[in-house]
Amino acid sequence: MHRRLILCVSLLICSGTNAGNSTMEMDSNFAVGAHCDGKSVCIFNNKDNVRFEITIRNTHKEPVQLPLEFMRSVGPRIVLHDNRAQHSRKLSRNMPNAALLSNVTVVAPDQSVSISGLITRHELEAFGGRHLDVTAEVSINAPTDGTRNFRPVGTATLRIVSADVAQGLDAARR
Repeated sequence: MHRRLILCVSLLICSGTNAGNSTMEMDSNFAVGAHCDGKSVCIFNNKDNVRFEITIRNTHKEPVQLPLEFMRSVGPRIVLHDNRAQHSRKLSRNMPNAALLSNVTVVAPDQSVSISGLITRHELEAFGGRHLDVTAEVSINAPTDGTRNFRPVGTATLRIVSADVAQGLDAARR
């Protein structure tokens, strides 16, 4: 039973890695970043959801059309990776409303737009408990060429730690 479980986990990791590599050609017209209250490390207090902002900047020399309301309603693709163990979990997203795809926002060169993100307290508790130390891989996919063909816009990462882990990080920096 134990060997069978290890084999299944190994196959899942390998297939996920291969699938990710084949579809992760990012659109070079965008720079994507994420932060919690302006910080790259989010503190999870074991009581509240973790809220964050994703910033998408148009690095292209021409305006780009994004279905921003659609992107906001669906939210980002989020995968949590445990920083202490080889464990990952893809979080569920909101149901898409295809009618919002036709409502586009023109993003001028060097202009940024933002999307709010949320990881619930229950998702974090189920993943790491009270001594949480995870990296959230936040990805944005959208049709950027006026079609309905989705492509990766970009990926950013956030480190999410519980308060006790954050204190240990602060002490280590001193």
